[in-house]
Amino acid sequence: MNPAVINAVIRANIKRRPLWKVKTIEDFFDLPRARVMAKIESGEFPWAFNIGQGKHTKEPRILAYSVLEAQIGPFEGIGATKNLQLPELINLILPARDVRSTELGRLFSCGHDQIRKLTPNFIITKKPAAQDGPLSFTVFSRASVAKFLAQRRML
Repeated sequence: MNPAVINAVIRANIKRRPLWKVKTIEDFFDLPRARVMAKIESGEFPWAFNIGQGKHTKEPRILAYSVLEAQIGPFEGIGATKNLQLPELINLILPARDVRSTELGRLFSCGHDQIRKLTPNFIITKKPAAQDGPLSFTVFSRASVAKFLAQRRML
């Protein structure tokens, strides 16, 4: 397979799902959970966030760019992820507008139940137009989602 094609596929998918679950990294790189968590704690994966509810529930999400960078080197145009500032990082994760709840689930690699639990952390800019179906999404302020990520960074 052509490396340029593989790179294009990775770049397209990394924009759709910029934050990965620990399980994704375990499976993709054949690493045990303890090793992935150690990489977060050591700073090898410098951008990880706990999207879990409460102090005792951890649901880490790791910036996919930093995971892939550890394997293939820095991405052109981004550089080393450890050198990114928070605003640059937020621009890699979130669109440049308010975020739909369905979209946020994809960006955070989680289901709608988790987004529903996280809703009190965000400012709602538009309530759902329907109870269910294609218009049943909530729109959250981009700034409130960015603030949530900043507060939930795992160091």
